[in-house]
Amino acid sequence: MIGHGQGMLPFGPRAAEVPEAEMLDLVEDSHEPCPHCGGKATLSPHRMDRSKVGVLEALASLMVQGCPWARVETGRAVIGIREDGEEIPYSTPYRADQHAMRLTWFGLVEHEKARSARYRITERGWDFLHGMAQVPAKILCRQGLVVFQSAERVRIDQVRGVKLDKAYWDAYPWAEWHQHQAPA
Repeated sequence: MIGHGQGMLPFGPRAAEVPEAEMLDLVEDSHEPCPHCGGKATLSPHRMDRSKVGVLEALASLMVQGCPWARVETGRAVIGIREDGEEIPYSTPYRADQHAMRLTWFGLVEHEKARSARYRITERGWDFLHGMAQVPAKILCRQGLVVFQSAERVRIDQVRGVKLDKAYWDAYPWAEWHQHQAPA
């Protein structure tokens, strides 16, 4: 909810910083209906992984090749667009568009405008790729907005090779919660 006088701000509210250990309770609480309106807007956890890093690397590579903006497609492609209109294709991890959107939540890329598939790497994204910046280890989003971010931070060398496969999820600290939430 926007507080008094916040409707005119040129930026959204900042995510609250919480310890990662408290995030599971926040997600569980978000499954309960609001006591005032009865609505439910659950929190969704996200973290950095090698697929997001792959899309970030593609955007950085295309920027270096003279493509300030790139069209990120649903499949496995990012298309760099040079100032003269020439397009340069770059192969990326599957669902590149989803990874690019989530990279905006970490502040590593920016989206050109609503309903556009064009993204570009930010200075923070460049710094993250080169080991000069850190991002939250985990974020919790509600309806496309980051509501909470972990106080714990990660560097590129901690996430570059992280693959979110079955072995990862079996060892995931919230694995019991995920099993509890699965429909019987």
